Amino acid sequence: MAGCFGASFYRAKGRTGVQSGAMASDETVVYVSRRPLPRVGPYLRALFDLGLKSIPAALPALVFLWFYHFGTALYLELAGGATSPLGFRDHQALMIQMFMKVSAYLPLLVLVYTPFLPLQDALLRGERISFVDAIRHVLERLLPFILSALLQMAILLVPVMLVFGILLAVVTPFPALPREVVALLAMATVGPALAWLFLSGLFLIFAVPAVVLDGHGPVQGIAVSARLVAGHFWGVSWRLFVFFLVLFLVVMCASIPVFIFGVIGAAVAHADFAFRVVTLLWTSLVTALTFPFWVGALVVLYRSLMPASGEAAVADEADAMAGKLVPGQPPTPFIFE
Repeated sequence: MAGCFGASFYRAKGRTGVQSGAMASDETVVYVSRRPLPRVGPYLRALFDLGLKSIPAALPALVFLWFYHFGTALYLELAGGATSPLGFRDHQALMIQMFMKVSAYLPLLVLVYTPFLPLQDALLRGERISFVDAIRHVLERLLPFILSALLQMAILLVPVMLVFGILLAVVTPFPALPREVVALLAMATVGPALAWLFLSGLFLIFAVPAVVLDGHGPVQGIAVSARLVAGHFWGVSWRLFVFFLVLFLVVMCASIPVFIFGVIGAAVAHADFAFRVVTLLWTSLVTALTFPFWVGALVVLYRSLMPASGEAAVADEADAMAGKLVPGQPPTPFIFE
């Protein structure tokens, strides 16, 4: 299903795979496809089929993710119930757990999370590569990938930090300011900050696939992502919302054993901790197994707008013959479907 679905995609300008330069060429103008996105039903079928196909190929990585999530959750469970000699909650243990997760994030991002992009991209085209090949692909694009990630973090966080910094600068000189006024100012600040995080995150959603899969530079990848989302804002938003809703329902159904384990653990004497461990094992497994579908939702959308090289030429020629593409004149990027 995924291979056939991927074969119907097309892109405007063909890329030739991975570029070795850290700052890959940023001069190519990528315009937005006029062809509509796949309907919601075929989109969901394609991404769930792609997620299922990627599980056997990435099984060692998913097992590692399973036990990584289980280990950190188990440590948090133990640290959360721990107390200091004075009987207070052991916040030091919580800080250690947080440090463990932060220090492991970059290796996991490069060696586990991001390789799902080239892996599923190959599966979508009907090809098969090993997870080791997917890791190698990411490592070849490591520098532009890291630069893109840093630039995206700056785009997301700098405006928010600036707004809250201005709020602190306004409130600090007036320590006697009523709490109601401070709360009102905080609420007036939090709303725009959350809106910025949501919208900017949505417009950056294709930046990493553009860098890792098609060899764009960090700046060009962000520009490509923003242009693609601007051209299909409602289509992308609606499909992602439906996917999140369906996945939420699936996860809720998969979490039913968690409630059963909790009830049994509460009823059986001296078995509460054992059932909590079983619950953590189950929830960690569900978390690990849902990750391929998150990536699949992104890859299917991206490849519907920016097909891999080799699939673009025929579609471009057909569009030109149909009068949809005027040479030298990129179409408007604002297409709302």
